[in-house]
Amino acid sequence: NPTFRKALVSVHGMRTTGAWQKEITKELQFASILYAPVDYGYALGSALRRKTADRVAERIVEEYEDIKQREPTLRISAVAHSFGTLALGRAFQRTSDMRLERAIFYASVLERKFPWSKIAARSQVLRVLNETCKGDILPKLAGLALRGPSGASGCHGFDDLAGGVVHNR
Repeated sequence: NPTFRKALVSVHGMRTTGAWQKEITKELQFASILYAPVDYGYALGSALRRKTADRVAERIVEEYEDIKQREPTLRISAVAHSFGTLALGRAFQRTSDMRLERAIFYASVLERKFPWSKIAARSQVLRVLNETCKGDILPKLAGLALRGPSGASGCHGFDDLAGGVVHNR
């Protein structure tokens, strides 16, 4: 469809199948946005394994590469929730060729010291909006339960703001 103006990749959290991803599909299509929801299933116990985040990160990169192959000029953004933020962060770290215009994080379980300056220096993302909620204990608990580098950036924000690229709200 040559009328696409932008593209969006979304990744849901654990203990859900991403109903919100399905709900926004029609609106995104109406806005001429090419949409690639990454759905990895309910993933409660398996989300606690590092290889699950790596597998979902690979799926994110595959969706990104598929979009670039189909429509090389599209500006691509991403939205991630909870465990999906961990997978998107791993995708950034594993694939320096991935370039996003914007990324929005909800209930992020990435570690607070995530190296956004390094990601921004490689021009992998132009702007990051991290929606935070100090009263939300789920990112704190998930950050503690997940194996590997994770944390409560969804509660307290990221420490590395990459010179203004990252905004905690």
